[in-house]
Amino acid sequence: MKNIKYISILSAVVFFGLFMTVFAQGVQNGNRAQDVQIQAQTEMQTQNQGEEQMLLIQTNAEYKAGNADDLKEAIQAKKAEMGQQGNAMSVAVHAFLASEELTDGIGPRVSEIAREFNNSVQASEKAEEKMATRSTFRKFFFGGDKEAAGELEQETIRNQNRVEEMTLLMNRCEECSAEVKNILEEQIQLVKQEQERLANLANNEKGKRGLFGYLFGWMFK
Repeated sequence: MKNIKYISILSAVVFFGLFMTVFAQGVQNGNRAQDVQIQAQTEMQTQNQGEEQMLLIQTNAEYKAGNADDLKEAIQAKKAEMGQQGNAMSVAVHAFLASEELTDGIGPRVSEIAREFNNSVQASEKAEEKMATRSTFRKFFFGGDKEAAGELEQETIRNQNRVEEMTLLMNRCEECSAEVKNILEEQIQLVKQEQERLANLANNEKGKRGLFGYLFGWMFK
């Protein structure tokens, strides 16, 4: 009798698992066209934003602040241009590029790192958009977008290394005025804060297990 009960329970569990797998596959297929459309729209938006940002960088690269006051004005102008949707990283990129002639011999490397930051902004925004537009059904059954979270996590690691190098460069800039160094160090801190936010976002996304994760996650530990 106990064996029959055990077999019945086991059969029910197996049947439930198969049913949920088939159901999820059907939901996934049903939403595949929608996901493809969302992805296409996201990629188009990202491409357009990227082109606009690269155009801004080319424009910004032509402007070089002559003193600390010019640098402050450049930062405020960038913030006003971006408005409430402004990204701290984009403002920092603008500041680093504008400061090239105020940072003695380290200026070219500061600008180079700034362009690396800009490329990272585009990649991070793309990964963040992928997580935000993940369908409700996929979130429910499969949890967060682990791939996008991994990409975002890697960007934060690379940017942490860039922040460390930028900090060292500022410390070595003996000819930089104290005011300029303070301005740029403030921008570095804002970059660090943004990377902490993105790292937490990636970690939270990876922690979203979904129904299947809760039911069968123990199988992959």
